[in-house]
Amino acid sequence: MDDTTFQFAKSIHDQVLRDVPAEKARAVLRQAQLARAMEQEGVIRSGAGLGQLTGRIDIRTYMRWWQQEKGCWNDPTFIKEFLRDNPNCRAAGYRI
Repeated sequence: MDDTTFQFAKSIHDQVLRDVPAEKARAVLRQAQLARAMEQEGVIRSGAGLGQLTGRIDIRTYMRWWQQEKGCWNDPTFIKEFLRDNPNCRAAGYRI
């Protein structure tokens, strides 16, 4: 790899590392907004045959986890652990 290519790759890498803390902070804010919306609803709603609402996860957090852990959202154990570790994502009345 020549020096120009290396410097280009390093600049992208450094930019990503600088952006991650801000992205995490924005994710916390989005989750807080979802938690407030869930609180305001006050009632767990279920659709016809859809079952109980267990939680809400903003799309960026969902996609970030999917990217990091392929197939994680298809794993009931992962979902249970995620909701345990992120109580602000759980629906009111949902028990772990």
